[in-house]
Amino acid sequence: MELADGVGLGLMVEADFVYDDAAGNYETELVATAAVGFELTETVGAYAELIGSTGADGDSPDVAILGLGATYAVTSNLQFDAGTNIGLSRDADDIGLFSGVTLRF
Repeated sequence: MELADGVGLGLMVEADFVYDDAAGNYETELVATAAVGFELTETVGAYAELIGSTGADGDSPDVAILGLGATYAVTSNLQFDAGTNIGLSRDADDIGLFSGVTLRF
């Protein structure tokens, strides 16, 4: 949703069914994100995102992550992105770098 000119908000909640090798069964993991994106130019953007996940069974650790990144739209159907994820909780990875490409067809 658009919050203001050039500023957007994205919210997501999902349930994942993840196979646990040790237990030999599937467990449910709940994930929620909230992201604020900023259009810096017509092709360049930046965003900040909070990510949280927890196991529905109570055995999985709670994980909190702050994501910061930038996007570059080559065309309306092709976008590159790069950023970092910073662990905010004890069970999250301390830091992770990423890059990606999105192609809409």
